[in-house]
Amino acid sequence: MKTPWGLSAQITTWMIAVSALTLVILVLGWAAAYSIVSQVAPDLIQFDPDQSWWHLGLTDWLGIIGSGALGFSVATLASILLARRIVLPVSAVASAAREVANGNLAARADCSAPGFGETAQLISDFNQMALQLATYESELRTWNSAVAHELRTPLTILRGRLHGVHDGVFELDKAMISNLIQQVDGLTRIVEDLRTVSLAAAGRLDLLLGAVDLASEAQSVIAMVAPDIAAAGVTVETDLSAAITRADSARIRQALLALINNAVQYASEGGWIRVETAANATDALIRVIDRGPGLPPDFGPRAFDAFSRAEDSRSRAHGGTGLGLAVVQAIAHAHGGAARCMSGIEKGTIFEISIPRETR
Repeated sequence: MKTPWGLSAQITTWMIAVSALTLVILVLGWAAAYSIVSQVAPDLIQFDPDQSWWHLGLTDWLGIIGSGALGFSVATLASILLARRIVLPVSAVASAAREVANGNLAARADCSAPGFGETAQLISDFNQMALQLATYESELRTWNSAVAHELRTPLTILRGRLHGVHDGVFELDKAMISNLIQQVDGLTRIVEDLRTVSLAAAGRLDLLLGAVDLASEAQSVIAMVAPDIAAAGVTVETDLSAAITRADSARIRQALLALINNAVQYASEGGWIRVETAANATDALIRVIDRGPGLPPDFGPRAFDAFSRAEDSRSRAHGGTGLGLAVVQAIAHAHGGAARCMSGIEKGTIFEISIPRETR
């Protein structure tokens, strides 16, 4: 590892200079004390009044010079070692920082010499920062790939249908127009979901707060999607108790719609979902319960990650954008609440949104 000797040399030079100055002060102080004591109390030292302090014998001078040289050498060696221990960790961080700046996010600061508390902590903090940057880059690549994948399907269908109409392969009848509108609606939903998640991540998801009864909002959403639920062959049960809080009613309906759509898509095996609202001393609650295949035990912490799917039980064959649950969590967090995923008592999944009864 290349050491920045400029900094090391400066530290060493200053420490040697301080050591030399200390020795000079000690010698001058000793000489002054010797002269003063020889004048004031000559009986305290073996002193010849006819001689001054500088008329010491050769042995005395050799002792003084030898002691000073030894002390100066020890101070110099200590200065070099100390400067090295200070500089090497800083050099390691600087070298790794240059690697990261050049695009190598796998670079880490590594220093064999043990550093002091602050420099050791500097290396640890830098490596943690580099790890976070690498994680963010990986997540960004995954995010971009997933967005491209989700947009590609409806765009490909739209392009194919429009080319078919243009070439006379398809007739632009009511059914075709309905199919095109459906694809556009799918694109709109993806864009809106992306916008919601992105605004929430930036802390800029604006809410229009007012008094909201979650039971009333749930009834409204269920009535709106009742035809689609019936067409999917799914039965809906409700247990809607009053749950009044301050919230954005439109965002609450958006989150509940995402939960119901998620349950309908993946609960067809059970053929049943249940929507509940309730309130306790601190929170207003919404729960959507299904009897679908359930989630793997290790998937719960990732259930609300964007584009995250438990492939074994909830594959892409069910459709969806992969953003619905991320939107649910974003809306819950924007209200100061939380979104949770739990396994059902027998099988299936329970999704719950909790919103504080007293919000900003």
